[in-house]
Amino acid sequence: MPPVDIPLRPCNPYYVASVFAIFAFIWILVVLLNRLYTSHVSFILVVPLFIFTIGFFNAECIDCELEGDVFKVTFITVGLLLSLPLLKFFNENNEDRQLNHVIFLAIISILISYYHVWVPHEDRHVCKAIQSCLETFAITLYIFAVLIIFLK
Repeated sequence: MPPVDIPLRPCNPYYVASVFAIFAFIWILVVLLNRLYTSHVSFILVVPLFIFTIGFFNAECIDCELEGDVFKVTFITVGLLLSLPLLKFFNENNEDRQLNHVIFLAIISILISYYHVWVPHEDRHVCKAIQSCLETFAITLYIFAVLIIFLK
């Protein structure tokens, strides 16, 4: 008997928008209750609110295909996230400031590429291009860090 394709139920925009609104509220509570806003780098804490706002306003455009696209994992980024701290750990010269800086930039590039921006189907290629560029930054910085360590 051949497999039967069961059509996926279309996503309800009301529920999707509600999820983004609820999690924006939860994020604000987390920041306030943990007093994260007192840090000198607290400006980064507004990024999830921007992401949730974009998702909230694009809730009507979200389909099941977008959900599949957003949650795909790139194994390159997972590998980099695991191996970059190991580069620093196994480096015998732990006071190399350039290596620290390069590893920091690579990790930040990879982590930023993991933000899921929920946009309509027509604009999805822009988000994928941005993610690809950030992954390219991280891979190049990773190669540079390896060269710093092994070509001394």
